[in-house]
Amino acid sequence: MTKFIDICNKDEVNIYLPNEETFAAFKETAAMIANKNLTSYESLPTYFIRMKNEVAREEA
Repeated sequence: MTKFIDICNKDEVNIYLPNEETFAAFKETAAMIANKNLTSYESLPTYFIRMKNEVAREEA
């Protein structure tokens, strides 16, 4: 956890940074959106289900 001091009113504010695993997942998702593998409106669980179904179709 990183603490940030607001200079304006001297109140201490806690800022929670993501752990490495969460941040890596976020970067991976951002890369998939950038590569158009994941549409911007498609949720990550939906994406994984779609990918699993596509792999199953290819293997059948």
